[in-house]
Amino acid sequence: MVTTGEREIVDLAIALVDGSDPRLHVRRLVQAHRASGLSAPALAGVQKVLVCGVASALAQGGGAVPPWRAEVPLRFGSATLDLLHWLHAGAVHDPQRALTLRAPLGALEALLAVRAVELVQVAGGQVPAPFAGDAWCWLLAGERLVPPGSARDRSVPAIDWAPVAGSLWLVRALPRRLGRAWRQWLRSLRAADVEGAIAHGEAQEAVVAGFAGACAADPMPLAFLGDLLVEVAALDPGVWAVERGKAPVSRWHRARRAKLAGVRAVGERLLALEAGWRAVGFVDDAFDEVQGYLKRFEGACEAARRLRPVWQAAERLEV
Repeated sequence: MVTTGEREIVDLAIALVDGSDPRLHVRRLVQAHRASGLSAPALAGVQKVLVCGVASALAQGGGAVPPWRAEVPLRFGSATLDLLHWLHAGAVHDPQRALTLRAPLGALEALLAVRAVELVQVAGGQVPAPFAGDAWCWLLAGERLVPPGSARDRSVPAIDWAPVAGSLWLVRALPRRLGRAWRQWLRSLRAADVEGAIAHGEAQEAVVAGFAGACAADPMPLAFLGDLLVEVAALDPGVWAVERGKAPVSRWHRARRAKLAGVRAVGERLLALEAGWRAVGFVDDAFDEVQGYLKRFEGACEAARRLRPVWQAAERLEV
């Protein structure tokens, strides 16, 4: 038997994993303060909801699902409970309410954080501070984390990519989801004005650089970005044009470069990797491994070569 308040927290846990339209949950996210303790039965209900929801999301991610019973058990800890209590305790759009987490987000908890960002923004709130600098959140939902009007400053704070480097199984499990998120981010960037192009383009560049560094020992998680590069290469180069409007020439030039910054960062990284792979000789121990890389990234590297004149043209000054 659970109380009304506990039932509300279970409902919020459902909202974090059910994939429904976030607008359906606005009402419960803007209510006034409520008590939010959890009894043992309610806590078990929350864990069951989250385990089932995240397992379903991973099964639909389009990639390899890790061995849960061995290396990646489905567990949610204090960070998840802190998030649920914060969502439940009062209106999320209240600027006086700050989210504090007792522990860093785990890889699976990052999936909940990304959904929470979506819910909070639809309810009129700002990105909670612990998520604004989280590497997983930037990788999975970077478009939502770029603050409006932030173009004159760095849009991406200093980020620790070690948690991603230590849990790349999640990237391998979610290529479809990551592809959708980045495809949408690139689509929004193509339509952006000068300030939006700078903010989002430079954010993409920073995230690609950090993620590529996290994949230094294993480039395969970069495959979803390589696949997007193939799609980008099929577009008319004119889609990357930036309307100057009333913007100063200097910012217009910066926007032209920034609009292709993420694409350029992916392309240059893959071409550098390709050069290293081709230098591995037939008698070297890594030969078979790098042949697999060359085959997997062949289309992406060819796309990068086709796109190189496009991003180089964006670098040139024009008056």
